[in-house]
Amino acid sequence: MVPLSYAFPCIVAAVALVQASAIRGVAPEQQSLYTAQPDGQWECLDKSKQIPSNAINDDYCDCPDGSDEPGTSACPNSLFYCENVGHIPAYIKSYAVNDGVCDDACCDGSDETNGLISCPNRCREYAVEYAREQAVLQKIHSAGIAAKRKLMEQGRQQVTSWQEEKSKLEDELVIKRAELIRRQRNKHSTGTVSKKVKCPPCKTATLREHIQALEEEIETLITILDNMKRDHNHNYHDMAVKAAIAGYDEFIEGYDDLRSEIDKDMAKYHDEDDSVEIEHEDGGEEFVEEETPEIMAEKTGMSKLIDDSRIFTHRCIALWLLFHNPYSLEAAKKGHSDLNNEIQSTERKLNTINDDLSKDYGEQHEWLKLKDVCIEKNEGEQVSL
Repeated sequence: MVPLSYAFPCIVAAVALVQASAIRGVAPEQQSLYTAQPDGQWECLDKSKQIPSNAINDDYCDCPDGSDEPGTSACPNSLFYCENVGHIPAYIKSYAVNDGVCDDACCDGSDETNGLISCPNRCREYAVEYAREQAVLQKIHSAGIAAKRKLMEQGRQQVTSWQEEKSKLEDELVIKRAELIRRQRNKHSTGTVSKKVKCPPCKTATLREHIQALEEEIETLITILDNMKRDHNHNYHDMAVKAAIAGYDEFIEGYDDLRSEIDKDMAKYHDEDDSVEIEHEDGGEEFVEEETPEIMAEKTGMSKLIDDSRIFTHRCIALWLLFHNPYSLEAAKKGHSDLNNEIQSTERKLNTINDDLSKDYGEQHEWLKLKDVCIEKNEGEQVSL
């Protein structure tokens, strides 16, 4: 084994040889581009021409792209590489090489070697200052990330709140519109108000018409409830809506059997004349039932129809008088108007929420919390909003 004292001079010589072979002003990863050909020629990096390899950095610009003078100022379109050991490597324009000015970009002073000026190596100082600035920037960046995450969470909560409120308002609209339709039908079915009225003859055919009208109204309500059950927001726990749906499910289970039974009973009856006259005057209600030979006669196979007709007719008349009472009608009108106003108010709230949800507040709603917030920054004489 060769003693270190004998090997050391060889190592120093090898390092000096490598340093001497390195092309000044060229980055280490690009040194291979300046290898001479076997015939001693070197090709410009733009492939435009070949020159002798000893013409590189001879302070004369041979190549149109300036690639033959990376370490001098001969070619103004070339770049000079500063190694800046201990800091960050950099490039400067070749015209700044050996111009008598110590460039900050070349903190190692490698750009000035012609003796006009001596540039000290300031890379260590620059590295310390750069690290301090980066720490400040990192702190600002971390604070910004934390603030953004907070804004994103607040935006997400606001959007969730809007979506829940939207679902609630949509469910309310379904119920209120169904109620409005019911009241409108009742309003149209009552006719005009008068102080003295007569109930039209309540024949079996009339009862059938009443039953058919009620069946049609039930079908309408079933459709409304079925739509509400299908379209309501299952993630929003509105007890009123859930109670309505539960009642609907319980009713609909036996509805087909009930409807079939009613149809069978109605098929047994024939039209029979049975009129009832009623007068409604201010100060009281009076039911006048007109007795006919059919009522006075011994009950036949139609006796059940007549009894059922009386019960149904009396209930019909009582409801009819209720809606024809001026005070009840006035209250009904007011209730109808109030309900309509509530529907319009709910629709306005829903439109506002839909408008808010349609706006772009950033990919993750990070700017939502700044909605309607005015930010002012003082920059001296001018103010930017």
